[in-house]
Amino acid sequence: MKKNLQKLIPPYEGTEPYLYLAFSEADTKAVRKLLIPLVTRGCRVWYCTGTAGSAEALLHRQERSAGAALTVLYMTDAACADTNTKSNVLVNQKYDRPILCLDPDGKDRRLTMGLRETVPHVPLYKCNNIEEQILAILHGEGFSQQLLGSPMVVKDRAIV
Repeated sequence: MKKNLQKLIPPYEGTEPYLYLAFSEADTKAVRKLLIPLVTRGCRVWYCTGTAGSAEALLHRQERSAGAALTVLYMTDAACADTNTKSNVLVNQKYDRPILCLDPDGKDRRLTMGLRETVPHVPLYKCNNIEEQILAILHGEGFSQQLLGSPMVVKDRAIV
């Protein structure tokens, strides 16, 4: 699933402001449903899946996650148990970088994840459809117009 998602929607590698979408690889299918509408609206999104294959890859992940203008965490039990995801998010919190939690099921996992209670969250479970979820993210605390660029078209499993 990791390679399929990266082929469909390559993580943003440019220098303009971007958001870091943090999630567990176990949640890839659900995250993909959010990722496609975000990039088709022009949101620059960087993410990583699986384990880093080398020290160089690990350093790249740390630099990209730390360089994000906003960290958006898809917070599930799997994300809380994923040491890579948790580590990246907690480092960003330590340095007071903006974090926004996506709550897919109504469980408050901020304490389990090690996040401050003041970290804002978007209750995705209260939204009636994916469009409402995307609008809730776009209007979430910390999201700004600087994260938006040229919209991408996801077509036939490739981005045009």
